[in-house]
Amino acid sequence: MAAAFPHLEERCTIAQLRKDQGLHECEVLGDGPEAEESKLAWEICDKTENSHDNFIPIQNFSEYHLPSRFHNTSLLRFILVIAELTVRLRISHVSAARPDGYIFASYKGKNVPFTGSGWVYKILPGEGPCPCHDCYGSQRPKFQWWRCIVLTACHVVYDKEEAKKTKVDLFYDTDKSLEDNKVKTLYGFGVEDNNLTDDVCLLQCATHDEDLVNNLKTFIEEYELLKWDVPESIMSTICVVISHPHGEPKKVTVGEISSMASFDPEASYLVEYMYTYSAETCRGSSGAPIVCAVSRKKLGSKGVWPGAGPHSFGHVEGTLNQCGPGIFYVEAELLSKTMRRDSLRNLKTATKFADIIFLLIGKTGVGKSALGNAILKQSVFRSDIGMASVTNNISFATSEFKGKTLKVADMMGLEDTRMSRNEGIELFLKQMQEAMSSATGKYLAFLLVLRFGMRFTEEDVNTIALLKYVFGTDFVRQNCILVMTYGDHFEDERREMDKEFTFEDWCQMQYGAFKELMEECEHRVLLFDNKTRKKDLQDQQIEKLLQMVNKMQAKGDKYTDRDFLLSQAVRDKISVELKEPEVREKVWREEGLVIRELEEKKFDIQYLKMLFMRTESLMRYVKREDKGSDSLQHLKLRVATLRKTVEDAVRILSTVNELRQRAHAREQEVNDNVQLQRQWFAQQLALLDKMQEERCSIHEEPKR
Repeated sequence: MAAAFPHLEERCTIAQLRKDQGLHECEVLGDGPEAEESKLAWEICDKTENSHDNFIPIQNFSEYHLPSRFHNTSLLRFILVIAELTVRLRISHVSAARPDGYIFASYKGKNVPFTGSGWVYKILPGEGPCPCHDCYGSQRPKFQWWRCIVLTACHVVYDKEEAKKTKVDLFYDTDKSLEDNKVKTLYGFGVEDNNLTDDVCLLQCATHDEDLVNNLKTFIEEYELLKWDVPESIMSTICVVISHPHGEPKKVTVGEISSMASFDPEASYLVEYMYTYSAETCRGSSGAPIVCAVSRKKLGSKGVWPGAGPHSFGHVEGTLNQCGPGIFYVEAELLSKTMRRDSLRNLKTATKFADIIFLLIGKTGVGKSALGNAILKQSVFRSDIGMASVTNNISFATSEFKGKTLKVADMMGLEDTRMSRNEGIELFLKQMQEAMSSATGKYLAFLLVLRFGMRFTEEDVNTIALLKYVFGTDFVRQNCILVMTYGDHFEDERREMDKEFTFEDWCQMQYGAFKELMEECEHRVLLFDNKTRKKDLQDQQIEKLLQMVNKMQAKGDKYTDRDFLLSQAVRDKISVELKEPEVREKVWREEGLVIRELEEKKFDIQYLKMLFMRTESLMRYVKREDKGSDSLQHLKLRVATLRKTVEDAVRILSTVNELRQRAHAREQEVNDNVQLQRQWFAQQLALLDKMQEERCSIHEEPKR
């Protein structure tokens, strides 16, 4: 589909502009709403064979999308940090200075809307008045501002003329990011450096949003430290591309490096090279960061870390893509392994969390609400005696304790008595999402709540396994504290047994699954008496709890929203599996209706086409509910078979109708020929009769 640009002097089309860029991969948009133009470009793209199946939405990306040999937390976090820095570029003008023969050079000085990708490379303090679009030309410009340097390809943003017509979108991760005002847009004002040969451009953007700058600096600092932390054992030829294909929300593709250009192995501090890779790209990927883990042996055993370079060309060798030269710094002696490890630990603990959120997790009836009241030293959560759940939704309450702000999040119990297990798990995941959204800038401590005197059952073991499955195998070991409620019951037992018997002695006596849980929590086990009115005991319990939190914080063990993002794919998979019966029922019901109507209307071509559209809609529904987890693959195959059946029926009936039309046309043609022949014979007979009459009249004249 090609749409004309009315604002161009020449009636050039989108198709022509796309063709004119050769192997480069900018996306040219029409003059309609950007979101609609991007969506249309995505739908009609003909580059990929699998309809973008390998483009993973960033919110779904996890270690399960990497080959198994690359399942490593540091590598995954490194990819996700670069993803946080990845941006979409929207350029609306072609510079008059573009060289002849270069991409878009035929449209110099004209307004051509196109998109690309890039990533925030560094943040620098601004000098003089801020040149952003709000301050430029203003009588009262701001003087406290920062330069955001975005690394992209030179063919995306060529010079300062184009930079001034460029918008940079950060955090455009989902379709709802724009609606939820999560996208931050910066405006370009210049180019720090550009290299036509290497196809690299450093675009300058201005901002005086200090919170945004601090956020970006945190990601850049973490990037600089994480690139030292990927183990040599997993270094290989993996390649990951993070981009905004067709101007759509952020996507990730995974492939391998195919080839790498030559370099000087004796280089003392850096090497440059270009490489080709199989990770898929599309129009709009130009300038995107290319994340790779190159073997240290390939660099003369000097040692490198993962890095990124801007994507430059698509399909340079068959289906392979290519980027501009990337720079990898060779490991120097001035930063030892110990220094790197300490630096990473300092990054994790750089923020001192004066505020703490305690998230209470446990079954219904173990006393979570009462525990929350005891921590806050006030009665804010409803707590009843019995096994019926009284907490419907997640509840928050706050109090002060010795200069610290303590916040408690009381969630409804797992294995809730009023709903099925599947419903309970799905609601639990939603409440966890709400809790994580409130934890920004705070330390989140997870309290696994058990009731003293209650048997630790197989159901409890399964609950712990579910938590580790959802939030990661190290979740309990690194982030959880085991809290035993009903401490007054222990006191009753202790008085009956031996006054010298302590809770620590009781813990030493435990065995089996409960002992394994305590060991996994690294013996962070605390007994809480929720009913005590003794102020000293109340304070002592809270202080012990805070001491355990401080120890976890000192080790750098903090569960963040990024950790929560890492497990998004697992949560999606669980959510999909829980909803599978509902989706299956709808698929089977729709399948039965389609097959029945296919038999009844098998000679109605228009109705068959309508049925085919219904199967297409059903396939989109299943894919949407699957969320890229492949948990509904069996239903997708079933719908695909149904769609193929209807498609075959449409094709066969179309062929039959076409043959009928041809036969009818042939019959009409024969009839027309017969009619013409009859007319010709009639004309000939009439002519013969006329000739006969003339001959007779000639013979009669002499007689007279």
